[in-house]
Amino acid sequence: MAYTDTPPKEALILFTRLPIPGQTKTRLMPWLTPEQCAALHRAMLRDICGTLRRTGGDIFIFYTPKGDAAELRQLCGEASYLAQEGADLGERMDRATREILSRGYASCLLLGSDIPSVTEEDLGAARALLSKHDAVLAPTEDGGYWLVGLKGPCSSIFIHPYYGSARAFEAARRGCMQANLSLALGAKLRDIDEIDDLRHYAAHPGTKMPYSQSLINRLTAPGVKVI
Repeated sequence: MAYTDTPPKEALILFTRLPIPGQTKTRLMPWLTPEQCAALHRAMLRDICGTLRRTGGDIFIFYTPKGDAAELRQLCGEASYLAQEGADLGERMDRATREILSRGYASCLLLGSDIPSVTEEDLGAARALLSKHDAVLAPTEDGGYWLVGLKGPCSSIFIHPYYGSARAFEAARRGCMQANLSLALGAKLRDIDEIDDLRHYAAHPGTKMPYSQSLINRLTAPGVKVI
């Protein structure tokens, strides 16, 4: 084999929970049953992982809680599967990016599993921005963010107390400033966390999320009491 000093391809990191009823999409459980929440999570994983595979990058799926990832492997397909490590979400994402970048990747894009509408174009645009900046953040409409792109480790982006609130994006952006990183902003997308998000996608169908959209259509069909 000929020697090459070309760095490995960009890494794609997906953060997710195992789709266990009662332990995923819990903010929807006043309206959906635990089994319906888990079914929605499975559908979103199928859509997102399909998009990730089409980008051509190496895929790393970090999951929680620790346990058997057989169902996750069936849903997501070919990827490297690793259990998340750390006391909270920020520490777990920090550790994941450090682990993957330590393997020699020139950059990584980390995203969550709550954005089934993400497209190859969205990820390609984030990749292009990262080629010219130290970091990329892509916000969600509720004040969070769905993607972080990095060329090197940066704890200050992740270590803050505002996860799950409308202050998460601004906290991450301040972390970039504290680390003196040049920052670019990616596309703003809408995640699926609350019942209003589900209703939004029922009224404004996502064009590249077939598994999720099919299930959302069934859950929001006339006569279905949970919505």
